[in-house]
Amino acid sequence: MNKITFGTGAQVTASTFFSQETGFGLVEQSSVPGATTAEQSLHNGGWNCAPSFCGGWKDAVRETACGVYVSDERNVLVFKIAVRSYGVYKVTVTVRADAGDIRGLSLFSGRRAAVVKNVAVEKGAVWTKSWYVLSAPYIPAFASKAETEKAIYISVSGKNAGFSQVTVEKASAPVLWIAGDSTLTDQNALFPYYGGRSCGGWAQAFSRYLNGFAVCNYAHSGMTTNCFRDDGHWKLIQKYAHPGDVVFFQFGHNDQKRRNLSAAGGYSTNLRRYVRETRELGAIPVIVSPLSRIPAEDRGMPVSMLKAYAEAAAHVAAELEVPFINLHDMTFAFWCELKEKAATYFMPGDITHTNDYGADFCASLVAQEIKRLAIAPLADSIVPDVAPVLPPEHEVLPPAEAAGASIFDIPMPYVDAGTGKTRETILRAFRNGLLDPCVLHVHPKDMLPRAQLLMVLFKAIRQGGKRPYLGAFDDISRYEWDAGYIQACLDAGLIDAPASASGALFFPDEPVTADYFAMLTVRALEKNVSVRQTLSKELCLERARKLGLISAQCSARCRLSRELCYGGLVRLQELLDTADAALPSDVEMHPSV
Repeated sequence: MNKITFGTGAQVTASTFFSQETGFGLVEQSSVPGATTAEQSLHNGGWNCAPSFCGGWKDAVRETACGVYVSDERNVLVFKIAVRSYGVYKVTVTVRADAGDIRGLSLFSGRRAAVVKNVAVEKGAVWTKSWYVLSAPYIPAFASKAETEKAIYISVSGKNAGFSQVTVEKASAPVLWIAGDSTLTDQNALFPYYGGRSCGGWAQAFSRYLNGFAVCNYAHSGMTTNCFRDDGHWKLIQKYAHPGDVVFFQFGHNDQKRRNLSAAGGYSTNLRRYVRETRELGAIPVIVSPLSRIPAEDRGMPVSMLKAYAEAAAHVAAELEVPFINLHDMTFAFWCELKEKAATYFMPGDITHTNDYGADFCASLVAQEIKRLAIAPLADSIVPDVAPVLPPEHEVLPPAEAAGASIFDIPMPYVDAGTGKTRETILRAFRNGLLDPCVLHVHPKDMLPRAQLLMVLFKAIRQGGKRPYLGAFDDISRYEWDAGYIQACLDAGLIDAPASASGALFFPDEPVTADYFAMLTVRALEKNVSVRQTLSKELCLERARKLGLISAQCSARCRLSRELCYGGLVRLQELLDTADAALPSDVEMHPSV
């Protein structure tokens, strides 16, 4: 057991920073390693020190004989302690309110997972909290290899908040494993800490509501039911999970952007496989429907494009007799009730990614459902009478920090980008913002479906999709992800409207052919919409060859691989001079980047 004391003359003073020799200490903000903010946050308890604040770090911490404390309620104190082996540990934090009344104390562990929020301690009183954490390998964002550091991070914020004593001891407890996307993941955040500007995944807030379990959150931005397996995250759960552990599965936001992962198709098939493999581990699967975005409006009614995925998740859960938490319908109803105030639960200008208030609220809904449905073994471990921290009526956020380097300037993350010309093509497409930086596989030799190409095309021309979809094609449903791009193409004259009002087919899942690619890209080069519509496929094909958008040897029906499509779109950007322009506003960039 490690028992660490804090304060003047104790083991940790305000200037005691972590070292390999001692194996514990505060995190020195000026020397946190890492090439990206996501990587740096892994070595800083899930935090990034705001550039405008880091210069004043020495004035941010103070000490007394009874502890080390933050000097401002929005400052964050991060403590790190090395452990000898992977596994579950019991952590106990004791705080004596020696620097004054403590107000708004918030305690976090690991990658900024919330343990408690808004605790008050009167001056001179002592407050103690114990919980379980898991030390295990973790694959960082934009990396293919797991981070193997054996350490536990604990952080605290709030008026006069700090540490008086930290105890870490090896323990035995079940683990709740989290598999999912950016709406659940452990999001990094800036300090000084403001809940309204701090992106949070709801599983990051779930430790507040659960006793007796360690929570290990392997959810990642950009993940589909395929990527989570392909990128190695599921393999880690399979390696370290034990009988009696619980695994949450929540996907959908990114699956709906992949033609092969339709709600009733690849998405449902993958969920079934995860359930089967979880049971083979002796663990207990729980399916959670995807968190609703802020609803769109169509025909005067609020709508959700994720409804089909929520229904598919419910169907698989019923079919396999798996506990099911319908987070989608609960959040959709709540956002509809709030109307414009729903934005206070999300990141500024975002309709998908919650801030810390939204994350905490969604975690509370999950906890309530576990209790209501008596989902074993979690139901008996739900902490009673814990209320979510709601957005304040008026939270004045600080000015935005100066923009750092683009995420597309980091080393390319793809492990299958190949060599030579293929790698050069993929690298240029990545640098130009055409590809998702959060996944590890780009599949350059695979075919690209016709509808899915449109999402990348609109990134290339720096234009957004358009809704509502008016139903021109019978094989594109009104609320699927690609419908907005097809409507935008129709309105802009990039594709031809069907001759008949019914029975027209778009063939969204067919591979991209040279004549289809040529029509889209050559018409995009023409600024006059009425002229675009006069450009025949034959003429577009001829011009595309001359302009280098496709190979001169490509026949009209030649199928284009992803590599060739991406290369052609990079060439289109050169001709349009859009490579340095901002991405369209409807591109869902994941906040952790």
